[in-house]
Amino acid sequence: MMRDPAQEAREFLEGHGMHPAAIDLKAGVADFLREMEEGLNGRRGGLEMIPTYLQAAGELPLNRPVIAVDAGGTNVRVALVSFDEQQRPAISGFQRFAMPGVEREVSRLEFFHTMAGYLEQVASRSARIGFCFSYSMDQLPTRDARVRRFGKEIKAPELIGELLGAGLLQALRERGHEGERRVVVLNDTVATMLAGRAGSADRNYSSYIGFILGTGFNTCYSELNRNIGKLSEPRVDGAQVINMESGNYSRAPLGDMDRDLAGETRFPKEALLEKMISGAYLGSVVLYALRRAAGEGLLSSAVGERLRALPALSTDALHAFLLRPAGTDHPLGAIAARAGGGERALLYCLSDLIVERAAKLTALVLSATLLKTGAGGDPCAPVCVVAEGSVFWGLHSMKRKVEYYLKGYLEEQERRHFDIIRVENASLVGAAIAGLTN
Repeated sequence: MMRDPAQEAREFLEGHGMHPAAIDLKAGVADFLREMEEGLNGRRGGLEMIPTYLQAAGELPLNRPVIAVDAGGTNVRVALVSFDEQQRPAISGFQRFAMPGVEREVSRLEFFHTMAGYLEQVASRSARIGFCFSYSMDQLPTRDARVRRFGKEIKAPELIGELLGAGLLQALRERGHEGERRVVVLNDTVATMLAGRAGSADRNYSSYIGFILGTGFNTCYSELNRNIGKLSEPRVDGAQVINMESGNYSRAPLGDMDRDLAGETRFPKEALLEKMISGAYLGSVVLYALRRAAGEGLLSSAVGERLRALPALSTDALHAFLLRPAGTDHPLGAIAARAGGGERALLYCLSDLIVERAAKLTALVLSATLLKTGAGGDPCAPVCVVAEGSVFWGLHSMKRKVEYYLKGYLEEQERRHFDIIRVENASLVGAAIAGLTN
């Protein structure tokens, strides 16, 4: 009897708790909403739900320049940004620099003076600075932020615990740039959300969500202050953006291979959801599953040996295989080329189902976040999901799969409406909007 690769893949993943069908969207959304509430009220075990003290609403000053800084990964981007009558951004003086601390360890003083030097050409053009900083930090009511930690690519230990905005302003003054200035610090997810205003001025949106699915995973949205129980000074009016740190969600339905892989990481109990779906881990999840399938006899011993010899599987390599499974210029394609057609199909079905599971989990988070906004009930005023990230936009079929689950659950069951958009230079544009409106 001829083997059915799709059925074999389904049965294998179901047996390990890794199939998309193991995720109940309605129950999962309810669990996620409960953890959001726990985080908003500061209860242990909840999502971080970090108050940013930044407003998403507010009038956007037009034709007024602001300095926008985007520090993330290994690069710093600097530009002067203003907005015309249609709220379209005009970007000038754009420059790209190396992030201080990438090539070698830098002191606190060197870090801030290097950053201030990057602003030399635009420092005299505006007294307002929007500073997008894509590393772990604690945001403060003053709109400044204190550095919590860097990723392993940045070597600046003296900066831990330092105020970013205050440090940058001091360095600018020491370099001869006098006068009153204001720095607003935010992270890349919040900047992405704020950039939605510039990408949708002609649309009637009822709310906004910021969403990044790339190397990492995170979401943000606007919450009423009266619902944020953990604020040190409770407020009954207004709203602010909440940085959810949703990659740390702890109640995601883990399969046994998820647990095994998490156990091999430096912090096995942290960022569990991120380890199931983000670009930093998704290739590893697929490779682990393929090796396990080979070990259980679903693939030939020759294919199993070649999979075990593969040192790693990047998200780019996974994309290449899903896009061109018959190609041989990528690792899985090269392995499949020496196998039979049935084995190639099984490799594909297993890989595709794990991507689909990631898409369904992404839809779960976005569904809960949208429901928490209370918006989107009117189809003429949907919620705008401003999306960024190489996995969402670049991994074969990911966007289509996410939208499939969102439509099936949000629109057909919950009668909520959404629109997913992308804004060019989102981090810079969002930083500029934050600098002008907060």
